[in-house]
Amino acid sequence: AIQETLFPVNDFKSGSLEISGYYEPASECGGDWWHYFESAGKIYVLIGDATGHGVPAALITSAIRAATSLVETEPNMPPERMMEKLNWAVCACAKNQIQMTLFLGVFDCEKKSLTYVSASHEPGLLARENKAGGKLQFENLFGNKNPRLGEAPDTTYVATTVPFNPGDHLFLYTDGLRDILNPEKRPWGDRGMYGALERSLNSGGAAKASLGTLVGEAMAYRNQYPLKDDVTFVICKFQ
Repeated sequence: AIQETLFPVNDFKSGSLEISGYYEPASECGGDWWHYFESAGKIYVLIGDATGHGVPAALITSAIRAATSLVETEPNMPPERMMEKLNWAVCACAKNQIQMTLFLGVFDCEKKSLTYVSASHEPGLLARENKAGGKLQFENLFGNKNPRLGEAPDTTYVATTVPFNPGDHLFLYTDGLRDILNPEKRPWGDRGMYGALERSLNSGGAAKASLGTLVGEAMAYRNQYPLKDDVTFVICKFQ
């Protein structure tokens, strides 16, 4: 119950940007975490995965949430500097016993751009509207490779900026989504996840509707089989 307070309301809309997210721990509490906030005309979205799951990993998510609440109060802080502060918080709390991957994205809808920093997290997936019509076109946001949070307190991070135009989507997730097992113990894998994502985004509609479609496909494949790892994913849509 306490950990649930660390997460935002599942659905968010500000101007032309929509964000919708899903979280389910593999045990009573977990090491996945996601968040968003708005500051100085920009919208920030974060998703992270602490090593392992259960109480120790959940404690790190509480530390990262507290640190984020502090950096939110400093408008126009560069995302790479924000990541450095979050890294310092994890180092101070975990003493190198637990580390965390994290993706931090900053949307500037006026400039039609997305600036992001990844601390060795799963690459974000950008789905662009096909100018000629038809299906969305996907690209992985590999960007600059940065160390995980908690490895060293003096780590510096490098940001990457890409265009983000009306009709584009950003999909963020933790590796537990790919690792969902069905009753035959076969993982959903990249093929299952990407196929379901493509169908959900190409169906059109709001981010919440696309997320609901994706949740439905994931849960149908799982068919109530216990989760191997925490599952978290987020869809951001620029209307």
